[in-house]
Amino acid sequence: MLRVRCLRGGSRGAEAVHYIGSRLGRTLTGWVQRTFQSTQAATASSRNSCAADDKATDPLPKDCPVSSYNEWDPLEEVIVGRAENACVPPFTVEVKANTYEKYWSFYQKHGGHYFPKDHLKKAVADIEEMCNILKMEGVTVRRPDPIDWSLKYKTPDFESTGLYGAMPRDILIVVGNEIIEAPMAWRARFFEYRAYRSIIKDYFHRGAKWTTAPKPTMGDKLYDQNYPIHSVEDRHRLAAQGKFVTTEFEPCFDAADFIRAGRDIFAQRSQVTNYLGIEWMRRHLAPDYRVHIISFKDPNPMHIDATFNIIGPGLVLSNPDRPCHQIDLFKKAGWTIVTPPVPVIPDDHPLWMSSKWLSMNVLMLDEKRVMVDANEVPIQKMFEKLDTRPLLPAPCYWIRYHSSISYLVSQKCVDSSHLLFSLFPSLRPDPKKHLLATQALGKNAFMTVLESCSSSGTPLRLQATRDIRREFKVAMYSTHYQLIMRNSKKIVNLSLLIALLSPLQISICTLLSFLLTILYSLVS
Repeated sequence: MLRVRCLRGGSRGAEAVHYIGSRLGRTLTGWVQRTFQSTQAATASSRNSCAADDKATDPLPKDCPVSSYNEWDPLEEVIVGRAENACVPPFTVEVKANTYEKYWSFYQKHGGHYFPKDHLKKAVADIEEMCNILKMEGVTVRRPDPIDWSLKYKTPDFESTGLYGAMPRDILIVVGNEIIEAPMAWRARFFEYRAYRSIIKDYFHRGAKWTTAPKPTMGDKLYDQNYPIHSVEDRHRLAAQGKFVTTEFEPCFDAADFIRAGRDIFAQRSQVTNYLGIEWMRRHLAPDYRVHIISFKDPNPMHIDATFNIIGPGLVLSNPDRPCHQIDLFKKAGWTIVTPPVPVIPDDHPLWMSSKWLSMNVLMLDEKRVMVDANEVPIQKMFEKLDTRPLLPAPCYWIRYHSSISYLVSQKCVDSSHLLFSLFPSLRPDPKKHLLATQALGKNAFMTVLESCSSSGTPLRLQATRDIRREFKVAMYSTHYQLIMRNSKKIVNLSLLIALLSPLQISICTLLSFLLTILYSLVS
């Protein structure tokens, strides 16, 4: 059973030693306790907290309706958006930065009003057809509440009208049995969560976890008010320089800028997701999950699905027009990189918020079934060559205007060992880079975590960190071992990361780490 322990109070270094000593057996435990007589009270308290944490990480309730760790396991339940009452967002600086100049007059004319009626009518019909196909495939379909998005609202920092409830993928991300509401970055999407609250409350009452990321104020300081875009060349130049319309004033992100592959979650810095938002996700999901930043040659990054879409274990669609700068990381891990065909959507088709590459933004029902646009014959043939059966909804008029329609909520995993696996077993965060990054973001404390797994063959990881306080200088000591267990023929990765203040504590923990190595060698 996975155990997560948070050590609080007293001497953190001493507590870490006590915990490690308890894992070594009664002899070493007694020795450690005699060495640190003054911290016995703190240790007893931390043991109680460990028991509480053990209880918190018990297996999920059998009736929990939410369980999803990747983008391809068999789909049981899904939330599909609504196009009803969708409104054109006001033409603010963040909307301007995410749209192309040939459509700016459309936003200036229709901002704050409904999308054209004929478009909405077709959109509603297409989404209903999509729902019917999903139901025929045995998937339970949930729908958000209808809301009038034309109503104007005002906060102390801005005023706006709404957008739509058509894109659950943009605002919700499921990690395990937890639903995370993204804070969003467009002012027109500030209250978009209201359409999904009744569904999320139902999941919560039935056992799911529910987290709402910190809501940004969306004041003027979150946006570069003078963001200089006048042409496609400007977009390429700014993207190459790492400049975006959103600043680092406060965390913001859209859920659609994250994509999951077991323990590893990949995110991109985009026009709607800043580094603070990615850092919030990284800290929130640690240590069970690892959030990695990847980037692309993309003049207008916004949502990752139409650029880099993971469709199976070790299988990813990579947009040829937006190559990934870290693609070698995936190739070295043995991934298969699939280049999707050029979309067939005509050049004169209006794409107010999207690109033609929505053709690769597909919904996997499992590794062998995929939902694609009925018009996109080339990508259908591509999936057939991959031994995947395309499911063809009616020509999705609405999909061609926006991003993905649906977002998966619950999956049934045939093999439970795939729930929390890693497709990058050798990928480890760099402690030095991590420390520099957290200090750059103003972080003044690490959570102390001890994670260990049972002897069922799961990799063993021990991490212990000391609270970083402003009045102390912290020394970071990192020791990494790889021990080959000859009997099981498995490699056990033991990473011991200790941040301590006292030289005595450093010496003792270093000695204990070597003792651990010796013990594992004897066992093997």
